[in-house]
Amino acid sequence: ISEAMLHSCGALLHTISPSGVPGVILGTEGYDGKFLPFKGCPHIGETYEQAACREIAEETCGIVRVNQVDLWNNFTTKHKHYHMGLIFVDYSILDQFDKVRSTESRHEFLEQKEITFFPLHNVLEDDAVHNISKISIKFYWDTLWMAANQSFPASFSRCQGVRKEYA
Repeated sequence: ISEAMLHSCGALLHTISPSGVPGVILGTEGYDGKFLPFKGCPHIGETYEQAACREIAEETCGIVRVNQVDLWNNFTTKHKHYHMGLIFVDYSILDQFDKVRSTESRHEFLEQKEITFFPLHNVLEDDAVHNISKISIKFYWDTLWMAANQSFPASFSRCQGVRKEYA
């Protein structure tokens, strides 16, 4: 196993539903049905931040593109060391994902079988949410709730936004 394979870099995506409910968007690759943040291993020569930016784009079918992400949440499990950031995205990526994925052919963009919105108020009790997700949610808990109680200017996140053709 290479040193890079011992690390996983990415981000927890958070949003506000159209009805005003704060929550996170997680994805599943379908192996165990558990939902995880958008993350993966760095390629040789990539920094953790570069790997996180690439993985976020790949695992959202190119819908969410970031140039920078602060990887403040760092933790280790028995298998890997995780470097996780937090990014605000528009709720519309849920519909966009299904549209884009249905026509996508690049293997690296097809890892996620499904992405789902989980309301913040009960996400930690949801058995479908992987413990890796829960660790990041707990780490960013105060930030998630503070963000949920503010209105977001268009320039809030470092996210380049959603692909306009799917907006």
